[in-house]
Amino acid sequence: MTAALALLIVPNLSHLHAARTADVDLQFWTPLRLATTGFESTTMGEVAPHWITATPAYSSQAVKVLSGDAQVESPGRTPFRWTSLVKAKTESTLEVSTAWFPGWDVQVDGHSVDAGPGGRGLITFRVPSGDHTLAVSYGRSGLEEGATGISILALIFVGAALLRSHALQTSSRHRSS
Repeated sequence: MTAALALLIVPNLSHLHAARTADVDLQFWTPLRLATTGFESTTMGEVAPHWITATPAYSSQAVKVLSGDAQVESPGRTPFRWTSLVKAKTESTLEVSTAWFPGWDVQVDGHSVDAGPGGRGLITFRVPSGDHTLAVSYGRSGLEEGATGISILALIFVGAALLRSHALQTSSRHRSS
């Protein structure tokens, strides 16, 4: 056994020494540099919805004014929620730099407004003129709620069936003894 292991290991010892090394310039590997060069470091490419035909260019802005005249204050932002004050001189169309999926809810002054994937597949919605508080958050879509309900019912059914089967086996053992 020792001889067989030696025959496998000894010829491959030369692979332990690297043929060459390369100096890495760390300025090319900063998050900002990766984002601006289009390097895919997120799951955006893996789970991009079909309405995103091309990955949007990186933007440090959380929200962009597509049409109209509006100013968006620096939003408070997490991956699943952002809020901001908006001062719109005219009705404006805004685009959030997040891919739209069913389940995203956009509220203007506490009232839901129509939102969708827009032309680039990002969350897009309209804001009327005036000063408003915006809240964009991700929750469950109706389909997800229905699927969760079906899963819970299926678990209850399987649990009840297992309990009934166990009870029948126990009672048949008691009768036979």
